[in-house]
Amino acid sequence: MPPVQQLVQLHAHLPGRSVRLDRTVELFSPLTVCAMCFRSHYRKGNYSKAIRAYTAALRHSPSAVVFSNRAQAYIKTNQLQEAYGDCNRGLSMDDKLCKLYVRRATVAKMQGKIDLAIQDIRQVPQHPSHSQLCLGLVGANDIENPA
Repeated sequence: MPPVQQLVQLHAHLPGRSVRLDRTVELFSPLTVCAMCFRSHYRKGNYSKAIRAYTAALRHSPSAVVFSNRAQAYIKTNQLQEAYGDCNRGLSMDDKLCKLYVRRATVAKMQGKIDLAIQDIRQVPQHPSHSQLCLGLVGANDIENPA
């Protein structure tokens, strides 16, 4: 399928937008269109459509960031196994992406596996903003005194 037709097909997931088949459409990559779809659906709380949009993006261009974002949508829909799998796939592509560790730790915490959550939090690359994310997830006492 030609790139423009792929974009038109992906663009159908974006609510309230009209499609123009001219050179401006060609400027957007399928990944960009899917990212716009995801943000639009995610902000409206339509996580199932967001998951579909990111799944389409993964078919075109798999990346750790896309897996991370889809994992977050899976978490919102309580599809914890899928979220955990996306975190693992993303980490196999980029083991420095903090959000993947935080999201995998979130899944572990939701499943009552605090020890695994703490293990992931301890792997987060050292950065002040990352520390705040982690402490908000499991709490300072859990990290200092694991169960």
